[in-house]
Amino acid sequence: MTTADLKSEFLVEGLGNVSLRKPIPEQAELAFGIISNETNMRFFMVSNWTLDEYRKFIPKVMKDRKRYPFWIYAGETFVGICQIWKISNKPKKYGRNAYIFCALSPEYQKMGTARAALKLMIEFAFNELNPPIDTIRVHIIEENRPSLNLAFGLGFKKTIRHKSAGLVDGQKVPAIYAILRRT
Repeated sequence: MTTADLKSEFLVEGLGNVSLRKPIPEQAELAFGIISNETNMRFFMVSNWTLDEYRKFIPKVMKDRKRYPFWIYAGETFVGICQIWKISNKPKKYGRNAYIFCALSPEYQKMGTARAALKLMIEFAFNELNPPIDTIRVHIIEENRPSLNLAFGLGFKKTIRHKSAGLVDGQKVPAIYAILRRT
């Protein structure tokens, strides 16, 4: 199966009851509810989007060859969104690299769902994409301790602390950059 084929089907199935599936534009409202949720919104730079803008964004991002968006399901329940994005086509210092992003409905946070979804995304990026990703990067606002702990628990290593690279409540705040390399 080619990488292009994967965009047209369920992308990644199964770790416990967590799966990653192809986004469905008709479910834009569910996904928008995740990023516009007050708990999550503090850490997103796109929190000022409207539902209409998000509906238009989903089909566009699905066609972008530098992004792989996923819907996260726990069983048959939609619980979040995640994405591999900014995929480089030219190898850099650490090979071909990309960023990952994940956001869950608050009621599914701190239950291992994000860990399972991120493991599936990492497996997909390192082993299924053609050519594979060599280095995965994350950019996490420093005060978002649960996300930092999750990233470090998955093997990400801190590369730099930037004193004003993130936004929280419209204010510039410190952010941590970390990387994970394919072994």
